[in-house]
Amino acid sequence: MEESEEILLVNLGVPIPPGVSSVHDLTPETLYTLCSHALSLIGSTSPFPPSLPEDSMADRVKACTDLASAVRNLGFIGDLSFHTFLYPSEEDLYKLVRFLQRRLSESRTSALWECGDENRGSTKEEAHDEGVSMQNGDIFTRVKDLRLANLVPQSSNMKSKDEVAQKSDVLNSVLQNVEIGVEASRATEQYSSETQSNTGDDVECSSRGIESLGKIDLGDQDCAKEVLQNQEEMLKTQMNAKSSELRHLEEELQLLKAAEKMAFDGQQPIEFHIEQLTGQVEAKKYKLNELESEWDVMEKTLREKERILKKSLLELYPEAYAKLTRRKEIELETESVLAEIKRREEEISKLSSDLEKQPKLPSRRSYIERINEIAKNSRKQDTDIQQILKDTRELQLESNTIQERLNRTYAVVEETIFRYKFLYCFGLLGPSYHVHLFVMYIPTYLDGSCREAKKDPVARQAYRLLTNIHDSFEQITEKILATDRSRRDFADYESKLAGISVRSLNIGKIKADLDAIRKENEVLEQRLRNV
Repeated sequence: MEESEEILLVNLGVPIPPGVSSVHDLTPETLYTLCSHALSLIGSTSPFPPSLPEDSMADRVKACTDLASAVRNLGFIGDLSFHTFLYPSEEDLYKLVRFLQRRLSESRTSALWECGDENRGSTKEEAHDEGVSMQNGDIFTRVKDLRLANLVPQSSNMKSKDEVAQKSDVLNSVLQNVEIGVEASRATEQYSSETQSNTGDDVECSSRGIESLGKIDLGDQDCAKEVLQNQEEMLKTQMNAKSSELRHLEEELQLLKAAEKMAFDGQQPIEFHIEQLTGQVEAKKYKLNELESEWDVMEKTLREKERILKKSLLELYPEAYAKLTRRKEIELETESVLAEIKRREEEISKLSSDLEKQPKLPSRRSYIERINEIAKNSRKQDTDIQQILKDTRELQLESNTIQERLNRTYAVVEETIFRYKFLYCFGLLGPSYHVHLFVMYIPTYLDGSCREAKKDPVARQAYRLLTNIHDSFEQITEKILATDRSRRDFADYESKLAGISVRSLNIGKIKADLDAIRKENEVLEQRLRNV
């Protein structure tokens, strides 16, 4: 088996049936399995059975016909029918496998482009709306799950008191855990506020110390101020995180209490609780919108203050402000470079893992050698074709020249026969002084002499022989051309016969299939008669 054949089968991208190592090893069953799987991967046609039917020959022919029609619809050029799948030749196998490989690669490329377009179509507003709606839906789902898990409807009194008591114990334990978490969060928040106040005092003292040191270098002041600002921001971040966690726990506690109340409140219907929860959700949304509007106003004010402070800093310390701006630019550039490095590292790791997952392919040396050989043969064939065209043009010119010369010779000979009879009749074939007399009187007697020459049997016989010779040569020319055409047709038939002999056409198998079809037809006819 050649390496190129194994590469062709592996690059097809479909599972290779066991026992198949090259294109020559493909049988009708394995070829059908391979083609049906490839068509299902392309996805442009309906799925086919994974294997050929074994019971009925008619079903096998029908399945192969449908598969051939699907392949033709994909753009296959050439003769394709059920014969190609039931009695495949080597040329048909190569053409079919290469066509499916090309279409599979095209379908994968188009799928990648479509996925990229869909990913580029998302916007920030849609993501924000989706996050808000998912958050609200999550809250409502949690409450609904708790209500459905712990609610005892009025219409069903089949539950026992033990089950209700058990659920009550579970809810009480959950509520106790939540209250413990809330108390811990409050303690943590109190500690954070104390730490923040202490830190604020430290910051105030540090700022006073910095103001008192008038001779300290401006760079040292900036560093100290930046360190203090970083500490303050870190503490604020921790405080905000603890506050948000506390609010989250309080909300969860309220939800659990409401769920417990709904679970043990059998007087109100389910719709009442749903409406109540919906009203709470709407109130939360309204409050969230108000907070967002307040934050927008506050953010605008803070940005205006920041702009004024930057302007004053620029007026007081222009060099320091320029250095600070340059430093921020360098930090942003550093962050972008680090992000790019991280992205490249992730991409490299992903490509490395994909490379490890790829199957081990044989070397492509055979492909390179075959391409070089094909290029060399192509150049040689181009040279031979140019030489053949040149020889053909030369032969055509020579043939045209000979044909023109032959036509002129025929005309001269024909005229000479008539002229010879004319001279012989008037006795002008003699001494040279008679030629002058002939030239003087030839226009007068030419017409009559020609009419007499046509009546002369010798002239007629000579003219008839000349005409026969001319016709014979024309027939010889036609026979030569016909012989050349016959030789070319014979060469074409020989090449076709060689191709047919190379095809794996098993006459015995075809006869057996034909007999099976006849038997199936007889069985069907018998069933129809019985019906």
